[in-house]
Amino acid sequence: MSIARRVLILALAAALPVAAAAPVEDERVLSVQITGDEGPLAAGQPATVHLAARDPASGYPLIGLQPALWLVPASERMQSQDCAVWVSRLYNAPVPPLGAIDLNGFDLVEATADGRLALVDPQLNLATANIKAIETLGEVPVGWAIDERGDVLAAALHDARRVDFLSMEPFRRVQSADLPAAPTGLLEHGDTFWVPTDDGSVIQFAADGRQMSTFAVGDGHVFAGLAGRDGLYVAAADGRGAFLSGTGAASRFDLQQPVAATAFSALADSLFAIGADGDVLLRVARDAVTAPRMLPLSGRIRAITADPAGRFMALEAADRLSVTILDTESDRERWTIDTRDPLIGMQFSDEFLYLMHERQGGVTRVLFDPEGGPPGVAAIAAGSRSDALQRASILPMMARIPEVGMIVASTRDKAAYMLAEDGMQAAMSSLPLKAGVPAGILLRYRGLSPAAMPGSYEVSVVPRYGGPHLAVVRIEQPDLVHCARVEVAGPPRPAALKDDESTAVRVGLVVAGQPQEGQRQLRFAFTGDLPKTTLPQRALLMDARAGWRRIATRFKHEGDQIVADLEIAGAGPLRLFVEYRDPAGDLRTIATALHANEGGPSR
Repeated sequence: MSIARRVLILALAAALPVAAAAPVEDERVLSVQITGDEGPLAAGQPATVHLAARDPASGYPLIGLQPALWLVPASERMQSQDCAVWVSRLYNAPVPPLGAIDLNGFDLVEATADGRLALVDPQLNLATANIKAIETLGEVPVGWAIDERGDVLAAALHDARRVDFLSMEPFRRVQSADLPAAPTGLLEHGDTFWVPTDDGSVIQFAADGRQMSTFAVGDGHVFAGLAGRDGLYVAAADGRGAFLSGTGAASRFDLQQPVAATAFSALADSLFAIGADGDVLLRVARDAVTAPRMLPLSGRIRAITADPAGRFMALEAADRLSVTILDTESDRERWTIDTRDPLIGMQFSDEFLYLMHERQGGVTRVLFDPEGGPPGVAAIAAGSRSDALQRASILPMMARIPEVGMIVASTRDKAAYMLAEDGMQAAMSSLPLKAGVPAGILLRYRGLSPAAMPGSYEVSVVPRYGGPHLAVVRIEQPDLVHCARVEVAGPPRPAALKDDESTAVRVGLVVAGQPQEGQRQLRFAFTGDLPKTTLPQRALLMDARAGWRRIATRFKHEGDQIVADLEIAGAGPLRLFVEYRDPAGDLRTIATALHANEGGPSR
């Protein structure tokens, strides 16, 4: 099993002990360098980690890896400790030591039905306190994406006619850009964001929120998507469109009739568009934009999506009760799959097509034989059956994990389920989504990716502190570990973080008095090692049964207690999440269980 697969599975399951491995001292086998992107390596400034790996026996570059890596502030005494001890300490910890940067696995961003974004760390699933931060947008985005470096999330808001830009660390809104018309989506390409609108144009933004260009497409709602690695496509509702390069150079086309949905096939290097009435499929090749083709359909369709290679297109029927598979090599319908349970979403992974349904407690996994055999269909359990319907959303409710499988969000269970693609017929693990009813999920990868040179890997990082650090690396198959010393300019870690500290500051919550229904203030206090002057950043009070939530961002001290305006809307079991900054300035989230009594007086 590759380290990528193992790390992603561990993000939703319990960590397993790591076997001891002899540290590699020879930098011809493993070497790590960290360089500043815009100058010297310094705290708070973007940098890039460069890793080179060669086989110890042959000396050939090791390709196809995604090594595990941590960047840890460490004194000279700590740096002298055995590297294998550091690897074991970091690899087996459910939460990394304070100040350590974990460049493995992924974060999950949850959009909630009431217009908020929650940053969820699957490895922080301790007492359900996995929410790292929450940001309120006011509505569910019509499109969102994370930039190539993983530093910025952009979200397009239809009703507000704006784009919000959020930093990922810390997770907060840093910029907003007003739009001349309502956005219809958002995608990332070439480390920039492209926002199609409903007035026939697409607007390009830099990752820092600067507007770079505007391109006029046609009239009405604009559809946009990636057209392979070297460009993107845009198509207006009136049928006019273009293939764009990252610099904005265009190759225009006209489909000669209105369109209702689009998708791109990499294999055919063509845009496929559903006609406005849903009874015809239009195809325009990038190298023959003046000769669009019309493909007849056996029934009306409403949605379309392509597999990663572009060989097959999935066409969802207008009544949402079947899916037809189109072969882009022959432009012919190959199979039709009856679903019975109405569809609310479909998405390809590396190996399968996944279908989400209104009622089924999970998804349907479809495997089809490219040589012409009938498709294989299996129901995959991911959540419980219920009379409550699963809710459709404009954002994806499924997220593909390359080489691993799929994560599926359930609006009914308020959870995400991980599906491995190794023949299992049920979700292997689940992740609670405590911020509210999910309306979309997005993954943000933290790991190293292959660089241009064989055997080399890179990842972006922003060091939090100055001073001496250790870059700790682990590779499986072959079993290698390595620790490299790195010096970062800037202020060092606060003295409150002792050199030998390996676990988080001991912190708890205690609520003053038994809360009661109708109460408009909640009084609580931190317990443990935090300074008495600490105030929370945010607090979230929720009742999972009744569905209500209250968020507070303003707090004050009254004696030994912290007071927050958190109205309690009902009686019964509650959960209080509190986000605070530890002595090192890192955001932490803790939770405690409460129970509200009925009919209490307001105060």
